[in-house]
Amino acid sequence: MYALGYRLKFLRGQVISKDYSLMSRNRHKWLPSFAEVRSFIRDQLPQDWHIEWEFGYYPRAWWRVGPLYKLLARAYPNLFAPVYWGLFER
Repeated sequence: MYALGYRLKFLRGQVISKDYSLMSRNRHKWLPSFAEVRSFIRDQLPQDWHIEWEFGYYPRAWWRVGPLYKLLARAYPNLFAPVYWGLFER
């Protein structure tokens, strides 16, 4: 999944391959982008529920600090956000 074509799809939030999407039966292959996870959550949310807020979570690490990283992470969550967080209300 490190080929340039796959990386560009991942950056744009596209499904890189149906074998690696959240709809794949083999959950050990899941490699969704932030946009795919957000779309999956919105599609599965019951009608009487709504999303209060959602964001990409960036665990602290020595290379994830500084204003440049935060700017890039907000601009390109598919590339930088390893975790999806959301608050859902009914």
